[in-house]
Amino acid sequence: MARVLVIGGNGFIGSHVVDGLVGAGHDVTVFDRFSTGHRLFDSTSVSQVVGDFLNRHDVAKAVAGHDVVLHFLSATTPMTAHHDPSLDITTNVAPTVELLRVCVAAGVERVIFASTGGAIYGPQGKSEYTEDDHALPVSPYGIGKLAIERYLAYFSATEGLRSVSLRISNPYGPRQHLNRKQGLIPIALRQIFQGLPVRRFGDGSMVRDYVFVQDLVAMILPFVVEPPRHSLYNLG
Repeated sequence: MARVLVIGGNGFIGSHVVDGLVGAGHDVTVFDRFSTGHRLFDSTSVSQVVGDFLNRHDVAKAVAGHDVVLHFLSATTPMTAHHDPSLDITTNVAPTVELLRVCVAAGVERVIFASTGGAIYGPQGKSEYTEDDHALPVSPYGIGKLAIERYLAYFSATEGLRSVSLRISNPYGPRQHLNRKQGLIPIALRQIFQGLPVRRFGDGSMVRDYVFVQDLVAMILPFVVEPPRHSLYNLG
Protein backbone atom coordinates (compact mmCIF):
# COMPACT_ATOMS: atom_id res chain seq x y z
CA MET A 1 0.00 0.00 0.00
CA ALA A 2 1.32 3.43 -0.95
CA ARG A 3 0.50 6.87 0.41
CA VAL A 4 -0.70 8.60 -2.74
CA LEU A 5 -1.52 12.24 -3.43
CA VAL A 6 -3.67 12.97 -6.50
CA ILE A 7 -3.38 16.59 -7.60
CA GLY A 8 -6.52 17.44 -9.52
CA GLY A 9 -8.24 14.43 -7.99
CA ASN A 10 -11.70 15.97 -8.31
CA GLY A 11 -11.47 16.30 -12.08
CA PHE A 12 -12.73 13.98 -14.79
CA ILE A 13 -9.73 11.64 -15.03
CA GLY A 14 -8.45 12.33 -11.53
CA SER A 15 -11.68 11.30 -9.80
CA HIS A 16 -11.68 7.93 -11.57
CA VAL A 17 -8.01 7.45 -10.63
CA VAL A 18 -8.90 8.19 -7.01
CA ASP A 19 -11.61 5.52 -7.01
CA GLY A 20 -9.24 3.05 -8.64
CA LEU A 21 -6.49 3.74 -6.09
CA VAL A 22 -8.87 3.33 -3.15
CA GLY A 23 -10.17 0.10 -4.64
CA ALA A 24 -6.60 -1.17 -4.86
CA GLY A 25 -6.08 -0.50 -1.15
CA HIS A 26 -3.94 2.64 -1.26
CA ASP A 27 -4.01 5.48 1.23
CA VAL A 28 -5.26 8.35 -0.94
CA THR A 29 -5.30 12.13 -0.52
CA VAL A 30 -7.02 14.43 -3.02
CA PHE A 31 -5.70 17.95 -3.61
CA ASP A 32 -8.10 20.18 -5.52
CA ARG A 33 -9.91 23.49 -5.32
CA PHE A 34 -13.26 21.65 -5.16
CA SER A 35 -14.67 24.70 -6.90
CA THR A 36 -17.92 22.91 -7.81
CA GLY A 37 -18.73 22.42 -4.14
CA HIS A 38 -19.04 18.63 -4.39
CA ARG A 39 -16.79 15.66 -5.01
CA LEU A 40 -16.87 13.67 -8.24
CA PHE A 41 -15.21 10.53 -6.88
CA ASP A 42 -17.34 7.90 -5.15
CA SER A 43 -14.84 6.88 -2.49
CA THR A 44 -15.39 8.30 0.97
CA SER A 45 -12.25 6.93 2.61
CA VAL A 46 -9.96 9.62 1.21
CA SER A 47 -8.41 12.72 2.73
CA GLN A 48 -9.42 15.94 1.01
CA VAL A 49 -7.11 18.95 0.90
CA VAL A 50 -8.64 22.13 -0.47
CA GLY A 51 -5.98 24.35 -1.99
CA ASP A 52 -4.68 26.38 -4.89
CA PHE A 53 -2.09 24.79 -7.18
CA LEU A 54 -0.58 28.24 -7.70
CA ASN A 55 0.09 28.56 -3.97
CA ARG A 56 3.38 26.87 -3.05
CA HIS A 57 2.41 26.69 0.62
CA ASP A 58 -0.82 24.84 -0.20
CA VAL A 59 1.06 22.42 -2.44
CA ALA A 60 3.81 21.77 0.12
CA LYS A 61 1.23 21.07 2.82
CA ALA A 62 -0.54 18.56 0.57
CA VAL A 63 2.62 16.78 -0.63
CA ALA A 64 4.10 16.20 2.83
CA GLY A 65 4.01 12.57 3.95
CA HIS A 66 3.24 10.98 0.60
CA ASP A 67 5.19 8.34 -1.33
CA VAL A 68 3.74 8.93 -4.80
CA VAL A 69 2.32 12.10 -6.34
CA LEU A 70 0.01 11.92 -9.36
CA HIS A 71 -0.20 15.23 -11.20
CA PHE A 72 -3.51 15.25 -13.07
CA LEU A 73 -4.31 18.94 -12.90
CA SER A 74 -4.33 21.29 -15.87
CA ALA A 75 -5.45 24.88 -15.64
CA THR A 76 -5.80 25.21 -19.42
CA THR A 77 -7.19 23.34 -22.41
CA PRO A 78 -5.71 23.26 -25.91
CA MET A 79 -8.11 26.08 -26.85
CA THR A 80 -7.42 28.36 -23.88
CA ALA A 81 -3.66 27.80 -24.21
CA HIS A 82 -3.91 28.72 -27.89
CA HIS A 83 -5.61 32.01 -27.07
CA ASP A 84 -3.20 32.86 -24.25
CA PRO A 85 0.13 30.94 -24.33
CA SER A 86 1.53 32.88 -21.37
CA LEU A 87 -1.39 31.66 -19.25
CA ASP A 88 -0.29 28.07 -19.84
CA ILE A 89 3.23 28.93 -18.68
CA THR A 90 2.14 30.76 -15.53
CA THR A 91 -0.61 28.33 -14.47
CA ASN A 92 0.82 24.97 -15.57
CA VAL A 93 4.54 24.96 -16.37
CA ALA A 94 5.89 27.25 -13.64
CA PRO A 95 3.71 25.83 -10.81
CA THR A 96 4.69 22.28 -11.82
CA VAL A 97 8.36 23.19 -11.49
CA GLU A 98 7.56 24.41 -7.97
CA LEU A 99 5.68 21.15 -7.33
CA LEU A 100 8.75 19.14 -8.31
CA ARG A 101 10.93 21.21 -5.97
CA VAL A 102 8.45 20.53 -3.18
CA CYS A 103 8.46 16.80 -3.98
CA VAL A 104 12.26 16.70 -3.73
CA ALA A 105 12.20 18.48 -0.37
CA ALA A 106 9.46 16.15 0.93
CA GLY A 107 11.24 12.96 -0.13
CA VAL A 108 8.58 11.82 -2.59
CA GLU A 109 9.53 8.54 -4.26
CA ARG A 110 7.79 9.00 -7.60
CA VAL A 111 5.85 11.56 -9.63
CA ILE A 112 3.35 10.42 -12.26
CA PHE A 113 2.46 13.15 -14.74
CA ALA A 114 -0.55 13.24 -17.07
CA SER A 115 0.88 14.53 -20.34
CA THR A 116 -0.86 14.59 -23.72
CA GLY A 117 -0.83 12.01 -26.48
CA GLY A 118 -1.88 13.94 -29.56
CA ALA A 119 -0.74 17.53 -29.18
CA ILE A 120 2.77 16.59 -28.17
CA TYR A 121 3.61 14.81 -31.44
CA GLY A 122 2.33 17.58 -33.66
CA PRO A 123 1.11 17.31 -37.27
CA GLN A 124 3.58 14.70 -38.50
CA GLY A 125 1.00 12.97 -40.69
CA LYS A 126 1.34 9.52 -39.12
CA SER A 127 -1.54 7.26 -38.20
CA GLU A 128 0.31 5.71 -35.25
CA TYR A 129 2.99 6.98 -32.86
CA THR A 130 5.42 5.23 -30.57
CA GLU A 131 7.37 6.58 -27.63
CA ASP A 132 10.45 6.66 -29.87
CA ASP A 133 8.88 9.19 -32.25
CA HIS A 134 10.00 12.79 -31.99
CA ALA A 135 7.81 15.14 -29.99
CA LEU A 136 7.16 18.10 -32.31
CA PRO A 137 4.32 20.10 -30.75
CA VAL A 138 3.18 23.25 -32.52
CA SER A 139 0.46 24.23 -30.03
CA PRO A 140 1.11 26.03 -26.73
CA TYR A 141 -0.71 23.23 -24.90
CA GLY A 142 1.59 20.56 -26.34
CA ILE A 143 4.67 22.73 -25.88
CA GLY A 144 3.79 23.22 -22.22
CA LYS A 145 3.32 19.49 -21.64
CA LEU A 146 6.66 18.75 -23.31
CA ALA A 147 8.37 21.43 -21.20
CA ILE A 148 7.08 19.72 -18.05
CA GLU A 149 8.33 16.35 -19.32
CA ARG A 150 11.76 17.91 -19.79
CA TYR A 151 11.70 19.35 -16.27
CA LEU A 152 10.85 15.91 -14.94
CA ALA A 153 13.97 14.61 -16.67
CA TYR A 154 15.96 17.50 -15.19
CA PHE A 155 14.85 16.75 -11.62
CA SER A 156 15.53 13.06 -12.18
CA ALA A 157 19.09 13.79 -13.33
CA THR A 158 19.93 16.41 -10.71
CA GLU A 159 17.86 15.38 -7.67
CA GLY A 160 17.11 11.70 -8.22
CA LEU A 161 13.34 12.31 -8.31
CA ARG A 162 11.89 9.36 -10.17
CA SER A 163 9.03 10.11 -12.53
CA VAL A 164 7.00 8.86 -15.46
CA SER A 165 5.09 10.84 -18.09
CA LEU A 166 1.88 9.35 -19.45
CA ARG A 167 0.96 10.61 -22.90
CA ILE A 168 -2.77 10.04 -22.78
CA SER A 169 -5.02 10.02 -25.83
CA ASN A 170 -8.57 11.42 -25.77
CA PRO A 171 -10.39 10.02 -22.73
CA TYR A 172 -14.16 9.73 -22.50
CA GLY A 173 -16.71 8.37 -20.06
CA PRO A 174 -18.83 9.18 -17.00
CA ARG A 175 -18.21 12.49 -15.20
CA GLN A 176 -16.91 14.19 -18.32
CA HIS A 177 -18.22 17.74 -18.60
CA LEU A 178 -20.70 18.18 -21.44
CA ASN A 179 -20.52 21.99 -21.40
CA ARG A 180 -16.89 22.31 -22.46
CA LYS A 181 -15.58 23.08 -25.94
CA GLN A 182 -13.18 20.14 -25.94
CA GLY A 183 -13.77 16.52 -26.89
CA LEU A 184 -15.84 15.16 -29.78
CA ILE A 185 -17.76 12.62 -27.69
CA PRO A 186 -19.10 14.95 -24.95
CA ILE A 187 -19.84 17.68 -27.52
CA ALA A 188 -21.74 15.24 -29.76
CA LEU A 189 -23.69 13.87 -26.77
CA ARG A 190 -24.59 17.40 -25.69
CA GLN A 191 -25.83 18.29 -29.16
CA ILE A 192 -27.91 15.13 -29.37
CA PHE A 193 -29.34 15.67 -25.87
CA GLN A 194 -30.38 19.20 -26.83
CA GLY A 195 -31.85 18.10 -30.16
CA LEU A 196 -29.22 20.03 -32.13
CA PRO A 197 -27.26 18.90 -35.20
CA VAL A 198 -23.84 17.28 -34.77
CA ARG A 199 -21.46 19.15 -37.04
CA ARG A 200 -18.73 17.31 -38.89
CA PHE A 201 -15.59 19.23 -39.83
CA GLY A 202 -13.66 18.22 -42.94
CA ASP A 203 -14.42 15.25 -45.16
CA GLY A 204 -14.77 12.68 -42.38
CA SER A 205 -11.35 11.12 -42.92
CA MET A 206 -9.76 12.58 -39.76
CA VAL A 207 -8.69 9.95 -37.23
CA ARG A 208 -8.62 10.35 -33.44
CA ASP A 209 -7.69 7.90 -30.71
CA TYR A 210 -10.15 7.57 -27.81
CA VAL A 211 -9.80 5.61 -24.58
CA PHE A 212 -12.53 4.81 -22.06
CA VAL A 213 -11.61 6.43 -18.76
CA GLN A 214 -11.88 3.25 -16.68
CA ASP A 215 -9.63 1.41 -19.13
CA LEU A 216 -7.22 4.31 -18.71
CA VAL A 217 -7.28 3.91 -14.92
CA ALA A 218 -6.43 0.22 -15.30
CA MET A 219 -3.32 1.28 -17.26
CA ILE A 220 -2.31 3.89 -14.69
CA LEU A 221 -2.59 1.91 -11.44
CA PRO A 222 0.46 -0.35 -12.01
CA PHE A 223 2.73 2.72 -12.18
CA VAL A 224 1.90 3.44 -8.53
CA VAL A 225 3.16 0.13 -7.13
CA GLU A 226 5.88 -0.90 -9.58
CA PRO A 227 8.78 1.35 -10.62
CA PRO A 228 8.29 1.82 -14.37
CA ARG A 229 10.92 0.50 -16.74
CA HIS A 230 10.74 3.67 -18.81
CA SER A 231 10.11 7.34 -18.16
CA LEU A 232 7.50 7.72 -20.90
CA TYR A 233 4.44 5.76 -22.01
CA ASN A 234 1.73 6.34 -24.60
CA LEU A 235 -1.68 5.36 -23.22
CA GLY A 236 -4.47 4.91 -25.75
